[in-house]
Amino acid sequence: LTIWAYPKSPSDFRDALVCCIRHNPDPVVFDISCIGVEPDLKVDKKLLEFKKVLLHRKQTCILHLHNSTYLPVAWKLSGIETLGEEFTFNQDRGIVQPKTTFPLHMHFRAAKPVTYTKK
Repeated sequence: LTIWAYPKSPSDFRDALVCCIRHNPDPVVFDISCIGVEPDLKVDKKLLEFKKVLLHRKQTCILHLHNSTYLPVAWKLSGIETLGEEFTFNQDRGIVQPKTTFPLHMHFRAAKPVTYTKK
């Protein structure tokens, strides 16, 4: 016997499987349940701000990806090719296991001098 469940909403679902056995007047009841979840990945910051960095030095910011659900959540960075080669990451995709936090390391290396003026 194989039982599958595909809940369509985040909630607890419970039911019972009743088995009748030949020559046994009492049915056997198996309680079954499943938990419906939606993928939910939270980040600890909305803005990563790199400070002034000396030429050819590297600065690292960490973004924590937190999975508060009961299922693994897959993630992927998009648009990183537009940032330039000054920015690198320890990973550009991965899976955050249930009830865990993944530290995503973002590195900035100053490759050429840039001067900004405040207005």
